[in-house]
Amino acid sequence: MGDGVTHAMEGYESSPPPLAVTVKPGELGGGNTHYDLSFDQLRAANEARRHKIHQQKGKWSLSDWMTALCGEVGEAANIIKKVRRQDFTLDEARVDLAKEFGDVVCYLDLLASECGINLGSAVADKFNEVSRRHNHTTFIQPDGNWTDTRGGEHDNPIDYTRLYLCQASDAVDLLVDEDADPASEASVLIGRIREDLKSLELELLG
Repeated sequence: MGDGVTHAMEGYESSPPPLAVTVKPGELGGGNTHYDLSFDQLRAANEARRHKIHQQKGKWSLSDWMTALCGEVGEAANIIKKVRRQDFTLDEARVDLAKEFGDVVCYLDLLASECGINLGSAVADKFNEVSRRHNHTTFIQPDGNWTDTRGGEHDNPIDYTRLYLCQASDAVDLLVDEDADPASEASVLIGRIREDLKSLELELLG
């Protein structure tokens, strides 16, 4: 965990510990304060602090960042393990668990930065990929909002079109034979269908 954060649960392997809380109630995710934090804001703050702490970008290798990330995931897992065996309740562990989850996300963002990856875009792209794979209608939009065409507050009928276009594109991909002659009639036809789908998507969805 980060400097100045108490490891309240280290060294306790049998009996429930008296949890040490180093923050006031509501200051962490386990409390009542809500932070409207975006991935971009986290990246900016992470980079500003990282440069001051490490002096220069790239001081750690990718393996170093990954090891740090895995260490924080392990600390969170250790707390969950102790909740599972009833050393203490989830309510008692929530503040410390929130700290570990915070560390996990911060290190994940720093690792993504080292790899040249925008974490927010990566999460949204993967979320939408899984929605398409499972024929689900919930998508994250470029503005960060999400829509679900099943109805309700987040209803956006245009996602029906997006879903059907994705399904059609996936179906076309299934018809492609990697060993087929690119000049064959079937391959040419599939290529035209793919181009038509792309054009339709651009026309309808902008």
